[in-house]
Amino acid sequence: MSEIKLKFIGRLNKKLLGKYANKISNTNVILTDERLEHILSTHKRDYNLFCDFLPSILDKPDFILDDNKNLDTIILLKKINVLDKYVRVVVKLACQNDRNHPNNSIITMMELNDRTWHQTLKNRGNIIFQLDKCE
Repeated sequence: MSEIKLKFIGRLNKKLLGKYANKISNTNVILTDERLEHILSTHKRDYNLFCDFLPSILDKPDFILDDNKNLDTIILLKKINVLDKYVRVVVKLACQNDRNHPNNSIITMMELNDRTWHQTLKNRGNIIFQLDKCE
C-alpha cells in the first residue's frame, strides 16, 4: 500500500462552522496528492488562480454551506475581490468519530460564474455561515 502524501493548506475558522464546531477533531486542512491530481486534471486554471488564496478562503469565507450531497462535508464560497472572481472549495471534515478521515481535506475547488454562485447558494445545502449577517 503506497503512502498518501498530503500538504497542509490552512485552518478552518471553528467559530464559523455551526453544528460542526464541536464535531470536528481539528481545524487543520490538507490537500492530498490524489485530490491535487484531480483538481489539476479538471480545474488546473482555477487551482493556479486561487491556490495562494486558499488559507484566506478557509479562514474567512463569504459563505459556508452544509453540503447536501456529501456527509460531513462543507462548501466554502468566497469572492476574491482583487481578481473579481468567485471560488468554491469543498472540504471533507474530520469528525471525531471518523477514523477514515483524520484530517479535514479539500476535495475539489473551482471558479464559479455569477449564475453558478447563486445556484450553489440556493441548491447545494443549508447556509451555516454568511459573512454579511455577521459583520
